[in-house]
Amino acid sequence: MQAQDLASCRTLPDDQHRLACYDALAGTAAQDAGTAPEELFGLEAAASTERLQRERGDEPVEALQQSVITVSTDRFGKLRIGLANGQIWAQIDSDRLRLKPGDAVSIRRAAMGSYLLSLETGGRAIRVRRVADPVAPD
Repeated sequence: MQAQDLASCRTLPDDQHRLACYDALAGTAAQDAGTAPEELFGLEAAASTERLQRERGDEPVEALQQSVITVSTDRFGKLRIGLANGQIWAQIDSDRLRLKPGDAVSIRRAAMGSYLLSLETGGRAIRVRRVADPVAPD
């Protein structure tokens, strides 16, 4: 529902037609609202995300290819990787992977809701998680 739809309803001179127009818009807005939060309560995050994506008509993303903008390490020696799309990913395992700004990487879904990051040229992968707040230290 958009403001122009409301404006077009407002211009109808007949009360009955104007009300029918508003009712139709209200029905559209209710359909656009999608899943109520209570319907998602208790579902695993992956199931909730997939359900919301299906409602929007989006295909779930299975892999992401980006270039590395920043690479740093936390106090435990684990990598923190900033990508060109603005996302920050943090290493959660102890494997080693040499990364530098400009490297092309691929992140793909793995078992148990985890993600694996590897160079697009192949080779070793490390387990990562997306960091919600890029300035919060680990």
